[in-house]
This record gives sequence, structure tokens and C-alpha cells, in this order.
Amino acid sequence: MLAEYEKRLGDDHPHSLVCKVNLASALRLQSMQVQSPQAKAIEAQAMTTINAAIDGLEPTLGPKHPYTLAARMVYGTLLADQGDLSKAAAVETETIAALEETLGPSHPDTIRCEANLLLTQRQNGRDTIAELNSVIKQLQDLIGSDHPSIETLRAGRRLLRALDPQPF
Repeated sequence: MLAEYEKRLGDDHPHSLVCKVNLASALRLQSMQVQSPQAKAIEAQAMTTINAAIDGLEPTLGPKHPYTLAARMVYGTLLADQGDLSKAAAVETETIAALEETLGPSHPDTIRCEANLLLTQRQNGRDTIAELNSVIKQLQDLIGSDHPSIETLRAGRRLLRALDPQPF
């Protein structure tokens, strides 16, 4: 799909860049299902893909556009997966601030990113159980208790932000 978008629209078109965000998310999930060293190669491809998406989205749509912020959420998750918890926390903190400014503090994307930050801090040794439960409750009130994101967070796994596919 990405190749078709790039062929028709160019590799710096927002639709192509959105496809890269989704590809990076899919690669992240794929890397979790295979063993090293294959997983490391897939993780590297996911990181290259999300960096290309961010590098294209920031100048095209702006650093605070919801698509750019979604890409930064994925970037933070990939950093945490690779064990770079301090950089992941910094990216997630910056992204939360931009999400709060752009979408508001009670938007589901803002809350998802807050949950990811709490998971990163927890992985780094901080006790965030009470805060995480509060964030999960807040998200649950917005999207429903049966939403897959709630189960994912309760299992201690980070959330990704896939973007809606763009039509031609």
C-alpha cells in the first residue's frame, strides 16, 4: 500500500506519511512475534519507518498536527521497546504536552499517551500502579470498558496509535 501511495502521490505526501506510521506500528507488532535476531531487524525497520514519517509530517503538517503527534506516540513506544526508557519518557512527555494543547487533556489520544508514559516510568522502576489505574479508568469512561485498548493497558502493554487509511 505504501508503495502505491508513494507512486501516485509522492513519498512526502501526508497520505504516504500516514501509511508509514501505520507500517511502523505493524512492524512493531510483528517484531514482538518473532525471535531475535529477526526481531531486531524488524525493530530497526520500524524505527527507520517512523523516523521517516515524523521527518515528513513535521514540515508538511506541523509539529502539533494530530498525525504528527500520533507518529511521535509510536516513536516513544519503539524507544521504550528498545530499552531507551529515558528518551522514550522525554518523547512521551513532550507529546502529551502537545496533545493537551492541540486536542485537550481529556482526548483519548492524550490519555493513551499518558498511559504509555506511566508504563515507561513503571518499566524504569517507578511505582505508577495507582496513576495508571486512574488513567485507565478515565480512558474507559471515554471509550468503553470493552474497548481493546483497556485490556491492552490492563495487561501492562503500551498502546499504539494507528491512523485511518487515507483514500485516493
